[in-house]
Amino acid sequence: MRHGWSVLGLILAVGCGPDSVDADTDSGSGADELGDAGCDYEDFEVPPLDEPDACASYFGDPPLAFDPRDIPLEIVNARDEAVLIYEQGSGCQHAPRWFSLTGSYAGREVWLPLTNCETQWPSCATYSEDPPTCLLCQTFHAPIYIEPGGRFSTTWRAAAALDLELPASCNVAGEATSCWAPTPLPPETYSLEALGQPASECDLVNCSCTPDADGSCPVDLGLDGDYAVVFDELSLSASLEWSSTCNSISLRFE
Repeated sequence: MRHGWSVLGLILAVGCGPDSVDADTDSGSGADELGDAGCDYEDFEVPPLDEPDACASYFGDPPLAFDPRDIPLEIVNARDEAVLIYEQGSGCQHAPRWFSLTGSYAGREVWLPLTNCETQWPSCATYSEDPPTCLLCQTFHAPIYIEPGGRFSTTWRAAAALDLELPASCNVAGEATSCWAPTPLPPETYSLEALGQPASECDLVNCSCTPDADGSCPVDLGLDGDYAVVFDELSLSASLEWSSTCNSISLRFE
């Protein structure tokens, strides 16, 4: 990671193009493809990229020191069989992470942490005089059953973490170190991936449920918290190269 910081104002499109973007699109669906019609732009700041006025610029206020926008998210089952999609996050009372997100901005890696325990990233605040603590619990989000042709609709708060180098003067240990700073999602194209499996491959009890009008429902597995998903063994994925200048996400299982 590079040294140096100053607060950098950015322009982010908070709405553009159609209501959804198909997950099998080969490239990002940004303003070049969809046009600027219907886009509203807002100024916001990511963690500084040059020398900061204060070390607090790196730390934020866990979990986030800002108000990220909520983005409509839909996951579509275009297969001829029912599928189960799995939440990929972990932690205590964490919001569900229905997809992973990776990319880069200004030469620095951007990542959607899959846990709200900041010491596991680690976040830059971990090296402050008042580091965050992690609650000792594990929140379970049930998988979502989607029938053929159905969809699961929800929202995602567009926050991520930016790869930075914390100066020695800001580290209680007195040395420069790599860390992650929470940030609103910078305007860029990112790789998203949702994971699942055909419902017929589920080897647990109660692998289905009664779908709602959209053809999806959460599965009550009747578990007591010792349930774990081996993501490497899941046979289905839905991927998307997504531009954050568009105010919706659609991932599609083909």
